Amino acid sequence: MVQYMRFFAYGVFSVLCLTACYRIPVQQGNIMPAQAVARIQPGMPIQQVTQLLGTPVLVNPFADDQMLYIYTFKSGLETKPTQRLGVYTRNDRVVSTHILS
Repeated sequence: MVQYMRFFAYGVFSVLCLTACYRIPVQQGNIMPAQAVARIQPGMPIQQVTQLLGTPVLVNPFADDQMLYIYTFKSGLETKPTQRLGVYTRNDRVVSTHILS
């Protein structure tokens, strides 16, 4: 009887250890394909930018002429570099874009 309990305890312990090793991949923000970013040109309406990249992750409430797109991906212990794109506007039209580091 003691051997069965010990065997059961080892089984439960090994299952717990193996499941603790797996980490769920996490994507956050807007996926920014290089083709979509390249299509953003000065003079383009904001609506077209949101159609290409989606709703910005951050909109500065104090300066409504700035939209920030951010994308991060974490898979287990590996973290890919964060992508950041700033889109600057005036009168609802794109003035410039900057890849932020």
